[in-house]
Amino acid sequence: MSDAACDDGEDNDGDGAIDARSGPGGDGGCASLVDDSEKGAAACDDGVDNDDDGLLDFQIESGGDPGCVDENDASERDPTLICDDGNDNDDDGRFDFNVDNALRDPGCANPADSDERCSGSGCPACDDVADADNDGFGAFSLSSLTTDPGCFGPEDTTEISEEDGCPECDNGLNDDPDEDMLIDSADPDCSGPRGEREASPACSDSLDNDSDGLTDEDDPGCEGPKDVSELGTVECDKGVDDDDDLLIDVDDPECVDPSDTSEAE
Repeated sequence: MSDAACDDGEDNDGDGAIDARSGPGGDGGCASLVDDSEKGAAACDDGVDNDDDGLLDFQIESGGDPGCVDENDASERDPTLICDDGNDNDDDGRFDFNVDNALRDPGCANPADSDERCSGSGCPACDDVADADNDGFGAFSLSSLTTDPGCFGPEDTTEISEEDGCPECDNGLNDDPDEDMLIDSADPDCSGPRGEREASPACSDSLDNDSDGLTDEDDPGCEGPKDVSELGTVECDKGVDDDDDLLIDVDDPECVDPSDTSEAE
């Protein structure tokens, strides 16, 4: 024996193999008896944290990388571990546990974690398993069809849309002028959280939007309940001063009612 790591009778790298020996028990990282390191070229024996999870190589005792089966394993990833398999399993643009918080999936507490969705207290709202705003979408996703419209990334702490230009049906406010006190998905005028307006169309909101004394289906300007304007096409209902007398539609004395076809005498 000598002082060289591969000839000192010690398991210097903790992988359960010792020195440059032929046959079982020899350390594959040793090229010869004079080799001063038992580390080898394989990802699970090279002394490097190849998957940035804070753990490295195969270790016979606890503390090694859970993705390493033995010292000869070519990858520190484990395809059976959700937070160590190299895949974005929850489609949020992040994958696995990483020592860099800016890179890791916020749902992974450690590489042995069984779910990339966060659970328990302290989880960001846009990466947990709960639908915090009850809109049918529970978290951020790269897919526009499945993401919560209020989430701008998995680390977002609220599912409510707070940015300018966000849809009214996901901003946590009662936006509609009919003051029905119903918010977002609870408002029947919202087809879903991506709905742009909580308010009913002009022809089904119970309001006289063009001030002609008639509302919704009784207004001749409404072609149906989804019509967005109560203004019509005839002169006394189209919102234009057709005879240049500074009086418009039913405010013009020449208009008998909004169905009248002329503002002139």
